[in-house]
Amino acid sequence: MAGVFITRGMGIQIPAGGLVVGFDDTGAMQSSIKLQVSLDMCPYWLEIAVDHLTAASKARQDLLEARGEGDDSRVGVALEREFAAGMQALTASAISLDALYASVRTRISISESLVKAWRKKRTARHRQVAEVFRRAFKVSPKGFGNLSNATEQIYRFRDLAVHPPGAYSDPVLHPILGSGTEWRFVSFGYDSSHTTVRAALAIVVQLAAKPRNKGEAFAKYCEGLSTRLVPLVGHWKMAFGALEADTVQSPKTELANCPASEAEQPG
Repeated sequence: MAGVFITRGMGIQIPAGGLVVGFDDTGAMQSSIKLQVSLDMCPYWLEIAVDHLTAASKARQDLLEARGEGDDSRVGVALEREFAAGMQALTASAISLDALYASVRTRISISESLVKAWRKKRTARHRQVAEVFRRAFKVSPKGFGNLSNATEQIYRFRDLAVHPPGAYSDPVLHPILGSGTEWRFVSFGYDSSHTTVRAALAIVVQLAAKPRNKGEAFAKYCEGLSTRLVPLVGHWKMAFGALEADTVQSPKTELANCPASEAEQPG
């Protein structure tokens, strides 16, 4: 192996026993080094989410134009493009929080008794994620309430996408078409995906700026994460406006009329 190629977001370390220095039988110095690498996936997934949101925005514009021209064929194509891109943006948002959770868990102390309690009680993933964030970052009681609500909603969308319900349900009024359609074309549309991606990005940006853990390694990780997010935040503000989202709020009719995901089915 001719060295190691380092990219942005890649961490590198020398493991215990990875650096060996000694002398051979002739007295000549010999040395060897072993490296380990890791990649923080959180910023990548946020970038993926924003990319898909951009595609959903373009599809929304096409939908508006097609609707205005009364071109039902184009309306159908644009509707499907918007929903598909929005669904991927929503899912990537949840995965970005999962990725942050994974990076944080390796850098702070979480008691084994708490982990066992989560397993025993089958604690929902979004609750575990929010609690680890509370322990790792400076979050006020009110802020934790907002964080918990946002995380729950983001994971709700993710579960509906990756564990899709197949049951029939009542049509949902589409805000552009003015007629009923399958709930996913509304719940996974541009409006919901914009709100959710904005919330996920805001959560990560705000948390990275306020590490509670005083350890040097964790503080350095948070500083590096914040630095990596600067270009994405700049892009967001230019493309979508201010980044101010503490909670994820979507029209109640969107999710109220959808069947439970497979992950939520009893048994």
